[in-house]
Amino acid sequence: MIDFKSPLVDNGLYWTAAGSGAVLGGAGFWPVSFSTESVFTPTQDHLLVVSRDAASDLLTVTVDGSLALSFTDSTGLGVFSANVATFFVDEGPEWGNGSVDSIRIFDSLVVPEPQTAVLLVAGLVALAGQRRSQ
Repeated sequence: MIDFKSPLVDNGLYWTAAGSGAVLGGAGFWPVSFSTESVFTPTQDHLLVVSRDAASDLLTVTVDGSLALSFTDSTGLGVFSANVATFFVDEGPEWGNGSVDSIRIFDSLVVPEPQTAVLLVAGLVALAGQRRSQ
């Protein structure tokens, strides 16, 4: 799915097939870490988030809000080389069918999306109003 260095090298994030220590439909960061259970379901939309903390080198992958895998990336496998990222292309026939709604890349902490913040504020206002009426 995402190659952080070059599409000619198999270091990156993959949807996994069964075998080589991986489960069908899992997430894998080749060659160091694989999810232990299936996290992707064909024909269903998923939210994939990849995060790497530069201070601790901790790379985490979540799918639909649940942790799929994490590892200490002390060699920088999850750091884009020369600001180049390759999505859905590899050196061989290792890709499958599918579609992507959007790709967003951030270089800072991601905060809740505006609609989430609006819902939070609305809930707090409703709670405060309820407490005042009691």
